[in-house]
Amino acid sequence: MNTKNKTIVKFHVARGGHFNNEGHVYYVGEEKIGQGVAFNDLIYNEEEGIYLDSAGNPLHDDFNQKDIESGLGTINIDHAYDTTYTTTTENLSLKEKMAIARVEPYNCAELLGIENEIFDVLIAFQKLEYFVGWEYETLEDLEIEEITEEEFDEYKNEEQEEVKGKFYKLQK
Repeated sequence: MNTKNKTIVKFHVARGGHFNNEGHVYYVGEEKIGQGVAFNDLIYNEEEGIYLDSAGNPLHDDFNQKDIESGLGTINIDHAYDTTYTTTTENLSLKEKMAIARVEPYNCAELLGIENEIFDVLIAFQKLEYFVGWEYETLEDLEIEEITEEEFDEYKNEEQEEVKGKFYKLQK
């Protein structure tokens, strides 16, 4: 795959979530597979031409030099609790988008493909994860509506927000 003009992002799969279960996806950042902690912890066996984990075990899934050159690949230590992988932003799954929204809620509008105006309102109402996680398409889907300044002043409460000179409220 030609990744020359594509943004590569990295994720780490480990334990996490409410019950510390396996398979919890964490967003690492915009980084190629041959960069960062997961890669730096590997040992290269020149004799056999393979990568080993820090305990000297061969990696699963044949991680190799081509992965490093392309920037895309998987460093799979144990198939469940310790796996790092990369993908392009065009190929993000819903789970990966959610991981990005959790880590970078203020910087991910373009990466997630959300219009800036909608994005700002989602941040103000702390609804970004809902919007991404449930694949809503409009603010109305989340029961957020634009109101006038007079309505805003009349009904001041915690379910209203001013965002860049426009006024919004949660519908009841």
